[in-house]
Amino acid sequence: MLTDIITVLATCAAILQIITILLQSRTYRSVLLSLLIFSLAYLNFYLFAITKDFLHEYPFLLFTNIIFAVNIGPLFFLYIKTAVSENREAQKKDLICFIFSITVCVALLPLLLLPDHQKIALNRTFPSASGFIPLRLFVTISIVNMLIFLFLAFYLYFFKTRRIGFIFKKSRSNIVLVVSAIVLMTVFMVNGLFSFFNMLGGFFLKTEPYNFIFSIIILGVYFLNQRFLFIFLYGSLTGKKRLKNLLIKVDKEKLESRLQTIMCDQRLYCNEDMNLAALSKIAGVGTHQLSQYINDVHGDNFNGYINSFRINEAKRLMFEEPQAEIISIAFSVGFNSYSAFSSAFKKITGTSAANFREMIKKK
Repeated sequence: MLTDIITVLATCAAILQIITILLQSRTYRSVLLSLLIFSLAYLNFYLFAITKDFLHEYPFLLFTNIIFAVNIGPLFFLYIKTAVSENREAQKKDLICFIFSITVCVALLPLLLLPDHQKIALNRTFPSASGFIPLRLFVTISIVNMLIFLFLAFYLYFFKTRRIGFIFKKSRSNIVLVVSAIVLMTVFMVNGLFSFFNMLGGFFLKTEPYNFIFSIIILGVYFLNQRFLFIFLYGSLTGKKRLKNLLIKVDKEKLESRLQTIMCDQRLYCNEDMNLAALSKIAGVGTHQLSQYINDVHGDNFNGYINSFRINEAKRLMFEEPQAEIISIAFSVGFNSYSAFSSAFKKITGTSAANFREMIKKK
């Protein structure tokens, strides 16, 4: 009875949390967090459906839990990766994390398309050691995939926050956040290990303990999210109020004038080594102050801000030097690779550099 109540509360909390996150932000990080919470909530619901024997009434749901389980690990790892990085956006290489997930989902399709009576029969034999081998293999891969990425997330989290003593000295709120994150990640890892050894042994505990653990994780994330929403969305260990206060003593007009001089007159964005720390030092403000200023005033992160100047300069050079190679223009405006230039050019202009040049020639 208690597990049922907690499960219902966790499901409601997950829905409210996803809505809150997406209303506040639609960045890569917030989308990852929303998908992770949704996957956890669905697994929680699936386990609840098993205990109530709902799956025999709705057999189309059978085995769909594997789709969400195999993606939890990659989603969790990528979220942690973005949370401990500055100005992190989606990258093509992130898709590598989903290779096994995609493989399992594609291989699972024939099972999902089976007639209802066959799916029910397979599900009944699943707990036995002689159960349907491919199905057991899919579940095992899902658990192993989750454990691998949880381990990588653990490593990345502690590697990036290795100066944890500094964090502890800042405020009690940060202590609560760090300790809570460690506890939730540990519970998550233990649950995955328990599931893995359970699978290898060919025996299956009742689903209530797993249901209870998933519910606790979801509720834990929910309550942390209510207290530290800004941290969840933007990955900063500094509160939003404190971060905004950093701009109170900054002369915004003077800062904007400096930035215009640096970017438009001195064209320092053409230096491929230009980064947030370097620009903030030249502008005479702190890195957090400059980052917040660019976000608040220009509605962009540092990479987007500086790339906009680089792309505008590249467009000017294409007009004035029609014979110049695009790749040479890319390097001359500050990009250190042609792929980075192409990606930024298309994102800002909506077309490729080659197409833009062709349009220039036609004029």
